[in-house]
Amino acid sequence: MQSLGLGVAFQGDAPTYWTDGDSRIMISKALNLSDRLSGCTKLARRMLADQKSNFSVFHFLQAMKGASAEELDEFLVRYNRNGIELNQEGFQNFLKKFHWSRLRPKLDLPWGKETVTLFYGEVPMGEAVELLVLRKGTARELLQDGKLGSPSEHSYYEVCTAPALFDLVAALIRTNQSSVFVSSRT
Repeated sequence: MQSLGLGVAFQGDAPTYWTDGDSRIMISKALNLSDRLSGCTKLARRMLADQKSNFSVFHFLQAMKGASAEELDEFLVRYNRNGIELNQEGFQNFLKKFHWSRLRPKLDLPWGKETVTLFYGEVPMGEAVELLVLRKGTARELLQDGKLGSPSEHSYYEVCTAPALFDLVAALIRTNQSSVFVSSRT
């Protein structure tokens, strides 16, 4: 089965252009990051080959105490199969530009049921306004024996696409079981 992971990276400053004869080459931190966000390692594919979840993006962190945020990226084992991963700056930008509400339902993840943080809001898409659901995930530690450890402090963000999640969010909205998180507008 073929799969495609997408990485969406927001960068607040403009890209740099280099010229090579008549060709322009764009260089940007966001381009490099989006490439990494779209990745799926062989180890992660093997670990989650039979996963039954409505989510498509997961991070696993090989234990390394005291590593900086930049160094942690080198120790991440990414899983992105048919998913859309958004960088932290992109997530923060969404929070600033639109009004969001937050849900914390208990849902199935590959390692069992767990409370999941979902943000939902209506965003303009072309001429229409559409519901968008984002998940704030937490990387699980990957132990030396290949088993999963506890959640780490590293967060990642997924743009949810599973129809079942949209149905769940709609049902929870109707039953008014959400805690509201309102963002500021810029």
